[in-house]
Amino acid sequence: MHSFIDKWRRLPRIAYIFGVSNFVIAAGAFVMPFLTLMLTKKLGMSTLEAAFYVNIVFVAYVPATILGGWLTDRIGRKTVYIGAICLEILATACAGFYANQFELIYFLFAIAFMNGMVSPVMQAWQADYSTPENRQMVFGTSYFGWNLGFAIGPAVAGLLFNNHFQLMFWGDAFTTFCAMVLILFLLPHEKPEQTETESPEREAEKAHEGGMWSLLLSRPRLLLFALVGYFLNLIYGQMAFSVPIHLDATFGADGPAIFGQLWMVNALMVVVFTPFVAGLSGRYSTYFNIAIAAVCYGIGFSLLGSTNSFMLLSMSIAVFTFGEVMSATNSQAHIANESPKNFRGRMSGTLNLLIGAGYGMSPLLSGLFIDKWGIEMIWPTVFGIGMVCAVAILLIRPKSVVAAS
Repeated sequence: MHSFIDKWRRLPRIAYIFGVSNFVIAAGAFVMPFLTLMLTKKLGMSTLEAAFYVNIVFVAYVPATILGGWLTDRIGRKTVYIGAICLEILATACAGFYANQFELIYFLFAIAFMNGMVSPVMQAWQADYSTPENRQMVFGTSYFGWNLGFAIGPAVAGLLFNNHFQLMFWGDAFTTFCAMVLILFLLPHEKPEQTETESPEREAEKAHEGGMWSLLLSRPRLLLFALVGYFLNLIYGQMAFSVPIHLDATFGADGPAIFGQLWMVNALMVVVFTPFVAGLSGRYSTYFNIAIAAVCYGIGFSLLGSTNSFMLLSMSIAVFTFGEVMSATNSQAHIANESPKNFRGRMSGTLNLLIGAGYGMSPLLSGLFIDKWGIEMIWPTVFGIGMVCAVAILLIRPKSVVAAS
């Protein structure tokens, strides 16, 4: 136990700063978790229409992550982060004035775009100040802060949704502004080469002389790793799309409030699991940890759609949340460990684009699936996908890998 606590104490300062800023942002995360319900309940769209427009919003992440990764490596972490966050705050605040109009979709697209730009910046920034030995804990600390805030944000948003819809946007913008101020004054402005911390013997992190395509083609196992991540995110996307539809059909007018409460349960479970998972998962390879995540995703979501009991819903949330923590604390660390120092932003942006495409495509594919076979059949299907992912990630694992890679 003493060694476990000592590991957390020795983490770089940036891990705690990102943890606090993520907490502040997530405590006001009122908008994106309720995207599906906004379109169906406030704009009156059908399930299939909502699936289409949710997918359109998520498409924003495609150019955003590529642009964000490229700019991160070119002009520095802090400049890109502050610029994108400021534009996201502006778009979120303006969206409040169009909360019940179709034009809301344009602002949601802009919010998603800026959010997508920020993602590779944060991952590259944290990789700069960490080593392969502590990266799972560094990324886990940031993730911990996000979910500690998420235990508050969606639950509050669920209470605001019916009668104070506009406040969801303005509250979200305010908390994001507060987090931006923290980053502005507390984090350094150095470029990657000035903050290099990786061990010299780490061949995978040495500077790459060629272009992006030659780098990706030289690491096929990393591409396969990202492909498995795509299907895991396809499963995880059910939380934002199929779950609220299931709850709306099951609980009627109480659906949005219960949905917010389940997000709170999810966040609280992350808070409970993250310190231990991040500290202990280093004993095993990232491949093995992702396989565990896939099994938990499959089991958790299959149980989630088979009950109308809040207690059983919460238990299924706990199962898939354990997998979520495993995935979040290992996938980004794995990508950072396999990325050259001068390509961290672009590698993060490109691979997370592939992984995130699963989440982005999930609403559209799920909407088409539900329209044809019904909401009941989505749950055994995601169970099957989860089991296939678990087997696939173990098959691509290098034979020599035993401990964390």
